[in-house]
Amino acid sequence: MRFVIFVKRYFKTPLFLIVCLSVVILCFLYQNSDLTMPGNIKVGVYFNGDDKRLSEKLLAKNSYFKYYKYDSIANMKDDVKKKKISYSFSVDFSKEVPFTIFGSDDKFSEVAKEDFYSTYFEILSEKYTRDLLNLNEQDYQKMFDSQINRTYKFKYVESDVSKIFPLREISAVLLFISMLLVCLDFFNTMDTSDFFATFAGRKSRFSFVSSGMFVNCMVFSIIAFLSSSVNIINFMIYNIILTILAFIIICISDRDIFIKSMPIVVMMSSISIFMSKIQRVRWIYLLFPSNSYLASYSSILTLVIYLVITSIIALLLKFKNRFSFEI
Repeated sequence: MRFVIFVKRYFKTPLFLIVCLSVVILCFLYQNSDLTMPGNIKVGVYFNGDDKRLSEKLLAKNSYFKYYKYDSIANMKDDVKKKKISYSFSVDFSKEVPFTIFGSDDKFSEVAKEDFYSTYFEILSEKYTRDLLNLNEQDYQKMFDSQINRTYKFKYVESDVSKIFPLREISAVLLFISMLLVCLDFFNTMDTSDFFATFAGRKSRFSFVSSGMFVNCMVFSIIAFLSSSVNIINFMIYNIILTILAFIIICISDRDIFIKSMPIVVMMSSISIFMSKIQRVRWIYLLFPSNSYLASYSSILTLVIYLVITSIIALLLKFKNRFSFEI
């Protein structure tokens, strides 16, 4: 009953309008923005030996990946470290495993591999077909040109797979900020009401924050259904973690400390997204709950760890609240 009352109250607050406006703007940006352009992802290639066909095809490609040929593998690896190129491939057909990739991330490394290998397999398939049908280069090209429309003509259905837009990143940070605003709403409510200073009020703290986070989750779920790339299970677990975290914050903090620290926390949470690219500080990146949601797309273990830790802390606080009048 208290949960329903708090939900109705939340609908009347300016915070609810802010959350709705954030989702509308984010949906608009997602539908009308595409941060990709041909050649914006740079890939280096080093050949130990000469493979003219493969290098010509790669350098002539016009896709999301733009290939650059290197004469030195050391320079190529150095450019990967300096972020001048996103990935690089070393090609040496004298080895049992001829391809080595340098540089990777959670977004495009597998796509980069597919783009590179598809070019190589195109050359292999040409050689195999010519040998099988006993065709010279001119006859093969003639046959290829006559059959290309039938063989490689596809109907592409527009979807978010081809769209590169930081939907998960932005929604994760916005949900985290909305959780902090729910906490701020609680502290402001305490200043105008003596109810939460009572034992019954302290027992209602979780209902208060969970009602606000429940509404936020429902509003932001529009984004989850908007994009098929958003994992609904990860999304729901992340919202549960934020709800528990909000309860922990209002139990162990006070209004003045919270207000002074909130801008720093928001700023660091936003900046920390970029720390995922720096291996030496990756553990700092995972200290922020919003980033645990992003990391869960590589491994859900990060969300599970956050859920377990926050649940244990919240249960200890609830246990203390049950037998103490001063939390």
